[in-house]
Amino acid sequence: MKRCQRIGLGLTLAVALAVQASATAYTCHAVQYRDVIPESSIQGANYPSGVNDRGDTVGTYQVCNNGSCVEHGVSRLANGTIVSIQYPKSNGTSARSINNSGQIVGTFTDVNGIEHGYIRNADGKFLQIDPPAQFSGDALELWAISDNGNLLGVIHPPTDSQDDSQWHSVVRDTQGNFSVFPWRACCQEGDFRTAAINDSKDYVLWGDFQIYHSDGGSTPLSFPLYTTPWAVYGIDNEGEVTAAAFSFGFGDELPLLRNTSGHFPIIDCQSILPSKINVDSQAPLAISGNGTVAGAIVYDMGNSNPSVQVAFVGLPQSGQPALEGLPKSVKFPLTPVDQESDITINLGNGGNAPLSLRKVVSENREDFFTHACPDEVPPGQTCGVELSYAPSMEEKNTTRPVVLYDNTPDGPHIIQLSGSARNQSLQFSRNNWTFSGHPVGETSGPGTIWIYNTGPWKVTFSKIYFEFENNGDFKIIKDLCTGVLFAYHTCSVSFDFTPTAVGGRNSFLEFDNDFNFNNFVKVGGVGEGKSLQFSNTSWMFGTRRVGQATGPATVYIYNNGTEPITFSPASVGGANPADFQIVRDTCSGTLPAYHTCGIKFTFQPTATGMRTAALLLNNNSPSSPQTVRLSGTGN
Repeated sequence: MKRCQRIGLGLTLAVALAVQASATAYTCHAVQYRDVIPESSIQGANYPSGVNDRGDTVGTYQVCNNGSCVEHGVSRLANGTIVSIQYPKSNGTSARSINNSGQIVGTFTDVNGIEHGYIRNADGKFLQIDPPAQFSGDALELWAISDNGNLLGVIHPPTDSQDDSQWHSVVRDTQGNFSVFPWRACCQEGDFRTAAINDSKDYVLWGDFQIYHSDGGSTPLSFPLYTTPWAVYGIDNEGEVTAAAFSFGFGDELPLLRNTSGHFPIIDCQSILPSKINVDSQAPLAISGNGTVAGAIVYDMGNSNPSVQVAFVGLPQSGQPALEGLPKSVKFPLTPVDQESDITINLGNGGNAPLSLRKVVSENREDFFTHACPDEVPPGQTCGVELSYAPSMEEKNTTRPVVLYDNTPDGPHIIQLSGSARNQSLQFSRNNWTFSGHPVGETSGPGTIWIYNTGPWKVTFSKIYFEFENNGDFKIIKDLCTGVLFAYHTCSVSFDFTPTAVGGRNSFLEFDNDFNFNNFVKVGGVGEGKSLQFSNTSWMFGTRRVGQATGPATVYIYNNGTEPITFSPASVGGANPADFQIVRDTCSGTLPAYHTCGIKFTFQPTATGMRTAALLLNNNSPSSPQTVRLSGTGN
């Protein structure tokens, strides 16, 4: 009985992980199974769970129908030959591991739904492997085989059981002797568990972060700084382990090789991918006796295309990269709060294999930002690693190490970063400036704002201007700030006010600068002055007989300003001024603020047809002179 679907769980996790991967010293190539596997199942098979020194791989995929899934094993030889692995008369077969002799192990399900282990020899013959006598009737799953034939698996009840005490890890040596251990797992994740065993009977399990030994002891795997263990995949005959860890959180997985010196160089086969793509995940799912690795990469082609999945095999190179020019520490210059300081360190490859350095991890990712090398660095060449310090919110001193993940045997490497932050500000003599009331259209005396740079850095003003609302009413008349204002120095900006309308007039004096302070001074004033409102701006009489006068018409004029307005006597001009007569003018003279006057006039045509003229008004308001159009028809 299966606790969960193997391939389904594995695919979900792998696609969800976003990795910035790098390589150890491998020559990589892609492997595919598309010739024999249905397209709907291709992703499962592209997660190889076993590899040997030649680069032969094995994997498992599922074919599902109406919610019922059947496992199928597959092997892809290094020469490209693909072989289906199916135990005779079984209801499903998985292929989990392959050794240098071409022996494949996995699990098949019999007609009664019980799982059994098997060995498939290079000649295609199967050998069923069942638990030792004391576990007769229990299920046995085989996960791994070493080059000399050691087997690793798990024994569990034939029906699904949540009691971990009934599950057991099991090792079977080359003489057929079983060693049974307590269930060694972090969780009930057994169905997507990849596991491996070497010729010394050292073995690893997917959910446990240690190496188990034949005497029952174990060696914990201490992962690098700022990482959280995620999975252990395989172990070779030297005791090297393929693993993965998160750098801070889900979505930052690192594919790692834990070597016999206890270091964690990164594993990368991105060289098999098209250029300029985004890698979503990379997992080193298996390692052979001599260190050949196999795994899967999921990458995004962009432009809303779905993610693409490809399996890879990495063959060990004879050479090794070597990291040169690595400083022990980097100190950033004094940096303004909310600004950024950048330092680039040039690191060289002094080895004889390509260097990969694509992941830099810092604990304090609010203040420190890092960018590693986007591509592999050939021997004898260098790469610039950008380090940035961007302190925020407050003055502070920050010291943190960063971890550089590379594929050198002594990776990862650590650099101690330190930086200090100070506030930089500008002091304004006033935060707002208000002019007194001033007549519309007339210019006031200047206002002046002084700006002091508190230091310790210079500030460059790129532009000083009025913005928003009534910015046309204000004008800069003297600017001594645009340009560089050195630390502890002062500059000034003077401006005047010419209201264009009556009432409150407001704007903002903006100071654009390289510190992005977004400083401004609010500026305001009141427009006061002479302003007239007419009841009519035109008047049309009807038709009258020539020589016959109409009754009087009146145009009223209201002084809605704040000052009195002086009028000259009104007059009539235009084409036919003799046809229109002013009969009363109460506007001539002084019209106080908020008062009204009127002008009465009549129409007496002197000829037939359309007759026109204009009522002319002269005064001391800004809009003088004003006109009222007059018209009528003579009959």
